[in-house]
This record gives sequence, C-alpha cells and structure tokens, in this order.
Amino acid sequence: MNATTSLDSPILRKNSVLFWCTLVVPAGIIALGINFILNPVGASTGYGIPIHDPAAFPFMWITGIRDIFAGLVILPFLWRGDRRTTATLFAISISSRSAMGLSFCDILALRRLSIFTGEQRCT
Repeated sequence: MNATTSLDSPILRKNSVLFWCTLVVPAGIIALGINFILNPVGASTGYGIPIHDPAAFPFMWITGIRDIFAGLVILPFLWRGDRRTTATLFAISISSRSAMGLSFCDILALRRLSIFTGEQRCT
C-alpha cells in the first residue's frame, strides 16, 4: 500500500490551512516593521517602552526596516510552496534574533533604567 498524505509532500499548497497559518507570521512581522517606521512613538509604547525622544527614532526606523526585510525574505519561498526553505528561514530568523542578545527594546529599557549612564532617572 502506497498511501501518501499532504504532509508527505514537500510542496506547501496555497489551499492548505498550514499555508495560511504560516503566512500570518511574515505578514505580522512586516506589519510591525511598517508600524515602527510610520509610528515610532506608538510602536515603542506598544512594546512597553514609550520613547518620545526624536533622537531615538532612527533606531526605531532601523528596527522597522529589519522586520520588513525579515518578512519579505520568507514570502517568495512561502508563495513557491517550498516547505523546507521556509522552515529553515524561520529557524534562522528565530535563532539569529536570540543570538543577538539584546534587542532594540532591551537596549532602550536599559537606557531608560540608566544602566549605561550610571545615573538614576525617573520618567
């Protein structure tokens, strides 16, 4: 008996629930990136670190560009239905962000706590 299921196929079909659930992740990452570029104050507040200093906006824009790029890199492989490459890119994306140690929001939180400057501020 040579029965195959859709999970045995190396191709991710657009009519499967798995395809659409997987598509939510890069679409969400791109939306977060756009939010950081267009609304840096609101995006930083959404992450729990309200930043109103215009000098910090370039860091938020870079975070937005990084997120948009991360989402766009995955989309062509997902649209092609390449399950293995899509899964590998997700794994690389997750591990590289974890390996970076401090994310943008962590650095802003440390600045807010004045660990870098050694002074205590209350904001």
